[in-house]
Amino acid sequence: MHFAYEGFTQEGDKRCFLFRGTKVGDSTDIFSIEVDLRLLAQNQVLVQEGPIFCLNLLTTALVGGPDCLQQFHAYRVVGEDFRQLQIERARRAAERVPRKPPRRPIRKPPPASNVWLSTSCKGDTNMSFAECGARAFTAISVRKNAPESSGVYGLSNSREWLFIGEARDIRARLLEHLQETNTMLANGGPTGFTFEECPAGNRLARQGALVRQFNPCCNRRSR
Repeated sequence: MHFAYEGFTQEGDKRCFLFRGTKVGDSTDIFSIEVDLRLLAQNQVLVQEGPIFCLNLLTTALVGGPDCLQQFHAYRVVGEDFRQLQIERARRAAERVPRKPPRRPIRKPPPASNVWLSTSCKGDTNMSFAECGARAFTAISVRKNAPESSGVYGLSNSREWLFIGEARDIRARLLEHLQETNTMLANGGPTGFTFEECPAGNRLARQGALVRQFNPCCNRRSR
C-alpha cells in the first residue's frame, strides 16, 4: 500500500492529519490520525513534522498486518507512540559522543623491587617509587605539584625511566630540565615525573639506590 498525505483539520489543540492509502488494484482507504499539539511539544516534535511522524506510524502499522493498520482509519495518538522516536534520538546522541582513546597501561616495577617511597606520595610508605602516579612533565604541572624542598625525582616517558636525580629544590631542578634542548634527556622525550622528599644528607644515597633499582638510561650514560 502507498500512503499520500491529504492535509489536516484542526479543532482547538487537536490536529487531525489525513492520509489516502492506495492498494494494489487502485482501491483506496482514508486514514485519520488525531494528535494533541501539546503532546507533540512535550516530545519535541515540531508541528510541521506532524505529517512525517504520522506517516511513520502508518508505515509501521502496515508491517504489522491488516489488523494493526485497521485501527488507523480513525486513530488518536498517545504518549506510547513516541517511544520509538525517543529511542532513536538517544541512539543518535550516543553516536555523536566522541570516544576516549584507551589509556596506556601503567608500567609497574619488577616484583623484586625493594625500593619504597616516603610519605611525600600521599602519605603511603608502602608505595614504590615507580608506582607513585606520575605527573605530567610540564611547567604548569611542575609548579603545581613539585615541592620546593630537598629530595630525589624521576623522569620517564611512556616506555622507560630516563633519569633519576637529586636536588636541594626539586621544583627548581625540574624547571631547569624543562629548559634543556639537544641533551640526552631532552631527546628522550620525558612526559612524566615523580619525586620523593628526603633530607639533604640522605639524597645521594637515596638517588644511588633508585638508580640501581630502575637503571634509567641517562644515568647509565653518565656513569
